[in-house]
Amino acid sequence: MTGVLARGAGLACLVAGSRKALVCGCGEATNTLSISTAACPWKAVTAWSVGGVRRGTPWAPATHSTGSCITSPQHTMTEQRRGVWDLFRRVNFGSYAVLDNVGEVSLPQPVPAHIPRPPYAETGEPLPPPATPDIHSLSGEEAMRNACRLAAEVQNAVKENIKAGMTTEEVDALVHNRAIDAGAYPSPLNYRGFPKSVCTSVNNVACHGIPDDRPLMDGDIVSVDVTVFIGGYHGDCCETYMIGEVDDPGRHLVRAARRCRDEAIALCGPGVPFYAIDNFYPGEMEPGMTFTVEPVITQGKEEVVLLEDGWTAVMLDNARAAQFEHTVLITDSGHEILTEFKGNGGQ
Repeated sequence: MTGVLARGAGLACLVAGSRKALVCGCGEATNTLSISTAACPWKAVTAWSVGGVRRGTPWAPATHSTGSCITSPQHTMTEQRRGVWDLFRRVNFGSYAVLDNVGEVSLPQPVPAHIPRPPYAETGEPLPPPATPDIHSLSGEEAMRNACRLAAEVQNAVKENIKAGMTTEEVDALVHNRAIDAGAYPSPLNYRGFPKSVCTSVNNVACHGIPDDRPLMDGDIVSVDVTVFIGGYHGDCCETYMIGEVDDPGRHLVRAARRCRDEAIALCGPGVPFYAIDNFYPGEMEPGMTFTVEPVITQGKEEVVLLEDGWTAVMLDNARAAQFEHTVLITDSGHEILTEFKGNGGQ
């Protein structure tokens, strides 16, 4: 998720995002942890220096920038202080399991030699991001459509199979195998060392959750962020799924997150300034540009703690978070949602 930190989380914004205040289940305005990426290298899933991560470090907002996305913590909070924070600021966000650590993570799945790979697949180091958004040629637009179509198909396979009792590692295996079968590389794999082929973020995990051996439980919500690389381009989309019977605050959160994405996308079109969606990124949208709109919405406050794995970002107040994402192409007359599933009668 290439770009800068947005509202307290290690989330990136290269082009635009969506920071709408919507009333959530806890009765407060929800906070949007806005992410948006250009559709070039796979989104920089860490917007900070992983080598400098310390356990229990909350991340504070940084200014928007089109250059380096490395940020540093503005202060440090230990696990003990987090416990005091929870004691005095506890809010009833509903009934759900709180995750504050990770389960057992298996080894990365292999990728056959014939699958074309992105530049970072072997080294873990991506190429520098572009200084300005790309304007795709017609052939580039078609390649983007193909990559995004596949991402939507893989996401739909997740939608059809995800259920209580399924581990997030099994979700990872599903995504990995569907991508490989289609001749694509699962973009998250080894991006700056990320060990899996998809991000799965459960309940109070804001983003970048690593699939592990924890079974999904009745009442969970889980964001599944799918990105695939094929034909030299990345297709990227995310959905939040409700597992079994989710309580009313959780269902409201999911609706709010989806609405944020959809209303932000509705604003997109040629000549529209990027700040109309959320941030202060300069310039206007132009035909041929592609980018993602991917708000992350939380029930509570925006502070996020990064766990020891260097990836899993959990809400400091243990509130739940939900994420929705589409990749969008700006056209002469408006926009096209490239990751909208169009098979089997639509999503």
